Amino acid sequence: MKFITLLLAASLAGCAGTFGSAPPPTPQTPVEVTPAPPPAPAIQAVEGEAWSLTVPAAWVRDSSQEDGTSEAKTELFIHSPKTVGRMPVVTSIGSLALDKPSDEGDFGGGVVLATLTSGKFKVLAAEPRTIGGKPGSAMAFLTPTGIFIAQYAVGHKGRGYILRCGGDARKAEQIAAVCEPIAESFKLK
Repeated sequence: MKFITLLLAASLAGCAGTFGSAPPPTPQTPVEVTPAPPPAPAIQAVEGEAWSLTVPAAWVRDSSQEDGTSEAKTELFIHSPKTVGRMPVVTSIGSLALDKPSDEGDFGGGVVLATLTSGKFKVLAAEPRTIGGKPGSAMAFLTPTGIFIAQYAVGHKGRGYILRCGGDARKAEQIAAVCEPIAESFKLK
């Protein structure tokens, strides 16, 4: 018993030096804290039979606007929950059957542009562009009713696809900033 008491006393004496006195201060190096990057905007994936894209997570799909036949149809109609200017930002995908698969390249460029310039639309810009990994076209125009539309056209697997994104022409720059990432996310299957 005396041995245990002596052992315990010796242990406590050794610990007293450790716990009873503070170690000498050491110089501290300042730590740089970099702020975390802002969170990525929340998005939702939307898929069709031959395509996919992403839109802001809060956008609302209106399937009552999606209709048509195998010849021509609206495959997607989705819009922002709030208005930008006098209306929400709307994105739609329409497709139509092409007469022959060789028309795909023509559809993405000249055919759609010719249709726009022959109407009452004011074409602001038009250029060849890769859409969903295939040659297509991008254009921006104003409708007679004051709507700005960014339109992307491409032919794929015997169909011509038109991705449109638009809204109030008075907010065209703001609308274009929303539409461009949607167009960049557009993929063909």
